[in-house]
Amino acid sequence: MRVSAKLWQLLAESGDPREVAEFNVDAWVSTWINAPLPELGGSTPAALLRNPDGQRVVETLLERMRGGLAA
Repeated sequence: MRVSAKLWQLLAESGDPREVAEFNVDAWVSTWINAPLPELGGSTPAALLRNPDGQRVVETLLERMRGGLAA
């Protein structure tokens, strides 16, 4: 899944290796992807991943989360 791969990349680039080793990416993604998010206008990431424009929106949101910026 593209979101999991992106999250692994972000964690590898900016996370504490010990915390990254203990982080269950698959469990986090399965919860997060189906949650309506205010940052996405109440849509779920899963709904947006159905098209290329939505995929870019979700990837941008993940990047902003890494940097600690408000989405």
